[in-house]
Amino acid sequence: MDDAGGVYLPDGSVLFQSVDVIAPPCDDPYLYGRIAAANALSDLYARGAVPLCALHVLALPPSQVPADVAARILQGGLDALAEAGAVSLGGHTLKEANVFYGLAVTGYARPDQVVSMRGARPGDVLVLTKPIGTGIVIEQLKGGNVSESEARPVFEGMARLNASAARHMVRLGAHAATDVTGFGLGGHAWQLAQASGVDLVLQWSDVPVYDLAARLWAQGLWTGASRANLRHYAPRIVWDPPEAAERWERALFDPQTSGGLLIALPPAAVEDFCTALGAEGFPVWVIGTVRPMTQATAQVVVRQ
Repeated sequence: MDDAGGVYLPDGSVLFQSVDVIAPPCDDPYLYGRIAAANALSDLYARGAVPLCALHVLALPPSQVPADVAARILQGGLDALAEAGAVSLGGHTLKEANVFYGLAVTGYARPDQVVSMRGARPGDVLVLTKPIGTGIVIEQLKGGNVSESEARPVFEGMARLNASAARHMVRLGAHAATDVTGFGLGGHAWQLAQASGVDLVLQWSDVPVYDLAARLWAQGLWTGASRANLRHYAPRIVWDPPEAAERWERALFDPQTSGGLLIALPPAAVEDFCTALGAEGFPVWVIGTVRPMTQATAQVVVRQ
């Protein structure tokens, strides 16, 4: 299933919508708001859509969350929307025991700009626009094992929009894309492979990882969601060599919040894509290729 659903409008353009809410990943309310907005907007970017407008969804216990803190959460979301060129149309608040915030987002694209998970072709090159490792960092921060200052670079990466990557992938004719979120890089890579009827080959040494996450994984730490992802997707993953699984599967299945876009590009477009993003100050990593499907179902091959 693609990241955002779309309908054709009478003028022939495609309207896309999605909704996503998250619990606070950090103690900074403003940064939380920006991360939640970036996370929701990525569903549109993965489809090649331009954000148009959004509705806020904020759940909180009013007696425990001061009004100024709620205002900072919303301001973070508003500023991310402004950066995306989208407008806020209001939203809805709920009285709940726990805090959750997110956005229902709407965007649009011309039919020839639409990108889905179904178009990856053998020979395509896979690029990723953000490092992985947010899941383990968030869990260890909440457990008191890392500090907010240590985790700050990770949260700043999460707050970054995938807008530039989406714009350039559309310009260069990307064949497929998805945003890497709760199922981890392994789960979302397999979903893209299955939707396209191909295999993906990932070169693990080229996959970007947040430094803090790498240190935590080196201690043998997992998240509960990583184990759940492993149970579901492990049969679809082929490790080369097989013993690499024991070392790296906790990272492959780490659940991401506001992760990068995984994009299948024609080989001739890769250099232009990387150069264009680099010129705008956004790193991008070439992490693999697409090959014809070799079994009855799609596979993700991970080479050490």
